[in-house]
Amino acid sequence: MKRKIIGILVCMLLIATAIPVATSMKVNKTNGENAGIVSSGNDHPVAKFTWRSFGYFPLFIVDGKGSTDDGRIVKYEWQWDEGGSYQSTLRYPMWFHYYGVNKQPHKITLKVTDNDGSIDLVTHVVFPRSISGPKGSYSATYISEYDVLETLPVSYLDEQYTEVKYVMRGAGWQQKFFKTDGSVTEGTFKNDLPTSNFHYHCGHGINDWALDFNTELALKGWIPGPGFGDVRAEDVKNKWNNNCKWVMLHSCHILEDCTYPGYDVDTFRNQWAEALNTCHMILGYASITYLGSKVITEFFYNALGGMDIVEAYKLATKAGYGNYVKAAVIADTYDQFNDDHLYGYGTVQADETNNDNYYYSSTWWC
Repeated sequence: MKRKIIGILVCMLLIATAIPVATSMKVNKTNGENAGIVSSGNDHPVAKFTWRSFGYFPLFIVDGKGSTDDGRIVKYEWQWDEGGSYQSTLRYPMWFHYYGVNKQPHKITLKVTDNDGSIDLVTHVVFPRSISGPKGSYSATYISEYDVLETLPVSYLDEQYTEVKYVMRGAGWQQKFFKTDGSVTEGTFKNDLPTSNFHYHCGHGINDWALDFNTELALKGWIPGPGFGDVRAEDVKNKWNNNCKWVMLHSCHILEDCTYPGYDVDTFRNQWAEALNTCHMILGYASITYLGSKVITEFFYNALGGMDIVEAYKLATKAGYGNYVKAAVIADTYDQFNDDHLYGYGTVQADETNNDNYYYSSTWWC
């Protein structure tokens, strides 16, 4: 299976030069695996759909006419919840479904088949229009173009951001800001990020272990060495406060230092924990990771279904990757680590009021 890696490891012999990531192969953007069954000389179709919901009794109208193929699509099939059978095999891209009285999120999957028999699948988390309760805010950033690092496909990044946007708007959350490429700066993470409750970032992550065992988020102008087009933990120390509660960093290696022994024998030196002023949690990776929106879909389906955030993220990463990816989470307090929820979907634990210099972290192979 071919995948796009979104980070590099700076090794002892490579410090002076930016080494591009080895050529990577395409991954199905939504499902984390190549779902196309491709005949010789045929590009598999691309499944896309939009939806609307109406009324307190949630009736969903779905529309797959945005799906594309180099030939023609001959079949649209809809799965209304995970594990269920596919329905509606008509050659018409619009369909409807009635869920009954509930306010829970649902997964809708569209499978399209073209005239050569190739298929593609796409899954989105959807909500009844009637969902109410406390409204949160979200923000997002991604970086596709780099001066010396490998370019990340903007189509993949847009897919991931769109999934965040659709899910959060569907749940009634308000977008605070969205920035890409050169507009994403150190100031974005220091000054803008604290204005929203939930922030999602995707881009290259770097492990400068040959220099000082620190990790960093690469900005557009990144070059090897500390302080050159990067965001390090020391840059955002105690900055994630005010409205900021949860940060998801979809970047390689960024939480890898939580696996390194610290200066004391029985401790680990995770400097990113120091960014957590009144912010509750950082969700990230302690290894390489890959582009793809399945983890996002699974995470929000779990969390907006009432699951606590750590468990929602753990199950999402296990569903989205194999055991070659190590995910990680850091929380500021014991209660946040064990039983924190998104606004409106369970208990939101109290902010830490007095800094006790303790944090709670966990890593796991997916």
